[in-house]
Amino acid sequence: MKVRNAILLALSLLAPLLAATPAHAEKLLFDHRLNPALNAVLDNGRQDMTFFDGSNPRYMVDRIAVQGRSARDWVEALEVIVRVPDKTVRSAADWLQQIRERTSAACAAEFTPLAQDESSLTFMRRTRACDGSPAETGLYRIVTGSKSLFLLAAGYKGAMDEPMRQRWLALLASARLEN
Repeated sequence: MKVRNAILLALSLLAPLLAATPAHAEKLLFDHRLNPALNAVLDNGRQDMTFFDGSNPRYMVDRIAVQGRSARDWVEALEVIVRVPDKTVRSAADWLQQIRERTSAACAAEFTPLAQDESSLTFMRRTRACDGSPAETGLYRIVTGSKSLFLLAAGYKGAMDEPMRQRWLALLASARLEN
């Protein structure tokens, strides 16, 4: 019953994101239960731990704070970004390149590829604590659909330890598209 309630709550929190996508669009599904801390936040149901920006239907952001005071003042968080491909970003590799280009020179980052297949790219981004970086450690998976690009981003304002890293990587690996 608790798992069912957590899934229903997760769907209700992500409903604005899913509802804002066009009919017959792809949906990115992932198993949030693979990260117990994320699952606990979803079970709790605190609305202040979630943030959704659907003001631009071509680039929507959903954030769930796992640690911190709120989705705007977080220490550890998961972001789900859905975007419509455009002239400059049509693939996972294009999006990674855009992320690299938008990284502040004053806040240099190290990018490490972790996995890649025909429709997705997983990488780690590490930087030192500075104004231009939302998190010192980020694990990302970009998934390319036929009509949308999806980014799952697990961020932590510090250095992730190995158990945290493994939980996030398992969640990212569970991501799949459904039409």
